[in-house]
Amino acid sequence: MNHIFFLFLESLIILPFLAGFYLKKKLQLNQTEKKQLSERMIKINLLFFEPIIIIWFIGKLKYSPTTFYLPFSGLFLVFLGFLVGYLFSYNLSPRNRITIVVNTSLANHGYTMGGIICYFLLGEEGLSKALIFISYFYLYLYVFLFPWIRWKLPSNYKNQTYLSLKQKLLDYRLFPLYGLMIALILFIFQIPLPEYQFLSFMVQTIVYISIVIYYLALGINLELKKLFYWNKPILFVLGIKFIVVPLITLIVLWLIPSEFLSLFDKKIVLIMSFMPGAVYSIVSSIIFNLNTRFTVQIFVLSTLIFLGMILPILYLTLT
Repeated sequence: MNHIFFLFLESLIILPFLAGFYLKKKLQLNQTEKKQLSERMIKINLLFFEPIIIIWFIGKLKYSPTTFYLPFSGLFLVFLGFLVGYLFSYNLSPRNRITIVVNTSLANHGYTMGGIICYFLLGEEGLSKALIFISYFYLYLYVFLFPWIRWKLPSNYKNQTYLSLKQKLLDYRLFPLYGLMIALILFIFQIPLPEYQFLSFMVQTIVYISIVIYYLALGINLELKKLFYWNKPILFVLGIKFIVVPLITLIVLWLIPSEFLSLFDKKIVLIMSFMPGAVYSIVSSIIFNLNTRFTVQIFVLSTLIFLGMILPILYLTLT
């Protein structure tokens, strides 16, 4: 990957982010309008673009049993972040401790950050395997993390919102999961996808459009007031994300034999270990009445640090 392509990657993320912030100011959107506009944009991504991208790139991947070690690597990373965050936040209140753990555990492993970084650094196979890597996510979120939060959270902070099974299944946020199910069937049974050059070009274009829409929506929601201040919990979470988790991951990868995890797959896991804060950390904070302002700070600051400092180092090291 040449330097021009690297700058294109950076601009593909940063420019829409800034454009969304400028658009919000230009249109003088209030809180409700910002939320409605950004939700529509995210819905377009989750309903149409993300399932197509997942099906296309995983469906084209050649079957290998060792590929299924990748989701377990994903679980390792999130449980590692969970454990470190939990152990080192013992002196905080239950609500703040949960907020810390959510931020140290969840990371932006999805294709809009981790996946697209793997795509630019390692090519199409990198994105395909990154999408398989992230297949751990819904299992971890709904089977472990959300029940744990409900168990630990004091009752006065809990939102009592109940949805029917139909409402849950038709939730637009689950459509990428349905796309993943289809993609894994194609991958496991090696059902071929059409090999038309035009289709490949269209899907790659959708990847770029999807990223622009995603970061445009985040920029619309960006609030700079009292955002950039540093305190001990923020430095604590950033240290876990960018030092502790990657360092432990690097040691573990060094110990794992190549017959279990190839060098290429180890690169995927190493890249993912450096990922910044996740949008689902913000979603979790909203759902469970956690410290949303702190979580937004972590998301923005960790993303800026990743793009400005970590990504150039990964680019120089892995390419």
